[in-house]
Amino acid sequence: MSLDSFLQFKINKDGLKPRKLDTLPRFALIYGAISSGKKSLAFYNLDEFTYINMSDLRFINTDFKSFIEKNKIKNLIINEPFLEFELGNLERCYILSSNKNYSYKDFIKIRLNFLDYEEFISFSKKNYSPSEHLSNYLLLGQNPANVDLDPLNAALNTQAILKQHLSENEIITLKELALKIGVQTSILSLFSEFLKHKKIAKNDFFKCVYSLEDRFLLHWVKHIKKNLKKPYFYDFSMKNSLSFKKDFSKTYENLIANELLMVYDEIFYDDDINFIISSASLGILCEAFTNKDFIKLKSKKLSKKAKELGLKNILVLSLNEQFNFVNDEIRFIGLTLNTWLISKELNDWD
Repeated sequence: MSLDSFLQFKINKDGLKPRKLDTLPRFALIYGAISSGKKSLAFYNLDEFTYINMSDLRFINTDFKSFIEKNKIKNLIINEPFLEFELGNLERCYILSSNKNYSYKDFIKIRLNFLDYEEFISFSKKNYSPSEHLSNYLLLGQNPANVDLDPLNAALNTQAILKQHLSENEIITLKELALKIGVQTSILSLFSEFLKHKKIAKNDFFKCVYSLEDRFLLHWVKHIKKNLKKPYFYDFSMKNSLSFKKDFSKTYENLIANELLMVYDEIFYDDDINFIISSASLGILCEAFTNKDFIKLKSKKLSKKAKELGLKNILVLSLNEQFNFVNDEIRFIGLTLNTWLISKELNDWD
């Protein structure tokens, strides 16, 4: 397909929603997971543009520079580049990639995550109460394409997206990882435990894991002291799309990990504390169903661990409990998940 053929494509911008990345530089490389909303973000930020989809099977690599000059193109969007190309004079250009390692000259790299909770609410067309929005978020996850679907169709839609973009081995690997979300493990032990009986070689399995990381589907949280880590999906609902085995506590933990990664550069975990933000001297407990009295019983042990790790505050995130007390100079703050998801960037608990 010659580049001229892309000129006939008309993009319907109706219904596009703004993201928290409300302004973009003139020349940006927007990278993130498949179906995270990269195209919608680019379309939303330009009124008139030419869109070239290099992942189109009909695409033929031709001279971009001549194409731009001949058609006097001012604004250009290029999706999923895989070949080298030279651009001509443009007013704005956005390159979209689902590969973490892709770069293009001096374009500013901007990472687009799946939806956070506030964006999920803004994308919904239904006038739900806060508790209903949170319930839907827990069920449907962070993929923009799944907002307002029922849980079954959201899971099937996620499966369809994965089948379209991933290899059979990558899907096998994802399904096995779904059983280990939030569990302390290593890639080698994963292979040894689950995949010896599968039709996938050890080296291929490792390649699949690294590929899933590079494509923003899988991330790891490291132990703060030991050479251990836990796997999580960038869209926490993916676990329920890949396995009938439900584990609400791990989905809940995955949700919190993802929201933290949108605010902080690095998070860790410890045997007694789910997540640790060293830069904020903060420990976080993911306790969906707990109460103040139970946390007080554990506070002596937790205070000792917090001091060892240089933490000043321990934040307890539950579904329905709020409290505030101090034990041995360590402050314990209990917030409902809904409250924290709206105000997590402030950390203002006074």
